[in-house]
Amino acid sequence: MRWTALPSPALDAWLAALPDADLLLRGHLVADIHIAGLTRDSSGVTIELEALTIEQ
Repeated sequence: MRWTALPSPALDAWLAALPDADLLLRGHLVADIHIAGLTRDSSGVTIELEALTIEQ
């Protein structure tokens, strides 16, 4: 998954808390999630996440 966002302290806090977050995904358990790539430039912050999910 890849997203682009505007830089902000709230984004930085969300990214820092992400590995310990309980994420809801209907019909799945998010077993692991981590930041696979992060780029900051003049257009914003591009974040690439990798997640391991298990279908329930």
